[in-house]
Amino acid sequence: QWHAGRVSRDSGYQYKLQNNDLGFVLLLKNFNVKADVIGAHMKIEVSPHAIQSSPPDVLQEWMDRFAKAALECMEANQCAVHLALDVQGWQPPKDLMDRLLCRARTRRSITGINEVFYDGEAVSYGNGQSFLFGSASGMQLAIYDKTLQAYSIDKLDYWQSVWKTM
Repeated sequence: QWHAGRVSRDSGYQYKLQNNDLGFVLLLKNFNVKADVIGAHMKIEVSPHAIQSSPPDVLQEWMDRFAKAALECMEANQCAVHLALDVQGWQPPKDLMDRLLCRARTRRSITGINEVFYDGEAVSYGNGQSFLFGSASGMQLAIYDKTLQAYSIDKLDYWQSVWKTM
């Protein structure tokens, strides 16, 4: 079953079709490309569980079928691969943003609230919850606590089962 909806402008696309059972998200109507110009009018995101459960040729057949159904003319363009290294128990150093050498102009550190004290004015922020270097359209490095992210999207059970096999 496919769910249709609008997405934020940050994605670069206006609409999405999402099928959680299959593990695909189709992003359609690029904000930055006019309809009559050849360009990236569709982006297909494949979930980790789809990648884990299907060989590459089957995934490619699915993506080709979706693109042909949604577009008048389909031509494969590029593939953005997000590689992840799962490190349990590692704490990034407090000066990671200063010590990491990279060419990226975009550098973000997002620290979550660790403790809040209502009896005073103190708020203690967690250190190193999420770091982002670069942009999605180029080379990008993201460092974040996958456990927190999996919990926030209600996929913690899935990821714990994957981690147990490693």
